[in-house]
Amino acid sequence: MRMKNDKLKMGICKICREFKVLTEEHIPPKSAFNTGTIKIYSADEAMKTICEKGRDPWDFEGLKYKLKQGGKTYYTLCSKCNSYTGTNYVDYYQNIVKSFAVFLKNLDLNKIDVVTANTERFRPLPFIKQVLTMFASFTDITKNEEIKKFILNKGHYKVNLNNLKIYMSIFKAGMQRTLPWTVLVTNK
Repeated sequence: MRMKNDKLKMGICKICREFKVLTEEHIPPKSAFNTGTIKIYSADEAMKTICEKGRDPWDFEGLKYKLKQGGKTYYTLCSKCNSYTGTNYVDYYQNIVKSFAVFLKNLDLNKIDVVTANTERFRPLPFIKQVLTMFASFTDITKNEEIKKFILNKGHYKVNLNNLKIYMSIFKAGMQRTLPWTVLVTNK
């Protein structure tokens, strides 16, 4: 519920690309473990985890942060796009996230080098559409009309993703990384 003194957040919706009132969007969705108090580190502070000699990428000890209640949120989508994607894709995304959480919780990861998981009843299309919805909030992928149509039409299943690679990372409990970019190092 909007209070009288709350200012409307206006901007270009990252999915439909129209100038509208933007709604508060949980990324990842609230139902996928994004409801608690979070620590927000600036990009400069986060870079210290990979630039300081002797510091591991997950070592945030001693870095400056701001506390935020209620999970990680952004104003990037209009109400129509937020509702559409939330209604059509979030349940599939959160089911996979929660299934992996249960699966991993029952493993002793200190004794395992590689984990293989088989999925049953996995619906990849709405899962991928939710992932692309979250990517859209941080990038300009919906400038590509084909990707925009793919996200905004739940029945649309053909899209050329040749220039787009999707990777999934699992972080220890309480750690989220939400960046518009990542670095992949290979030994090719």
